[in-house]
Amino acid sequence: MGRLDNARKELVKNWLSKARDDLEVAQYLLDGGDGHHAIICFHAQQAAEKAIKISGWFLVEQCPQESGLS
Repeated sequence: MGRLDNARKELVKNWLSKARDDLEVAQYLLDGGDGHHAIICFHAQQAAEKAIKISGWFLVEQCPQESGLS
């Protein structure tokens, strides 16, 4: 079971890393002040969705469902 635990930890780390990337892009665009509000909101929403999905999966041990959004 140790290997499974490590695999789960890696999956969580990878998803949180992707969420962090989306948040960093949103922050970068926001700091640029060019008014790309729709794109900023999209990346912020994606960051939140990824973090919530992987947190829920980690707690209930179900694989996150693909939403069709990237």
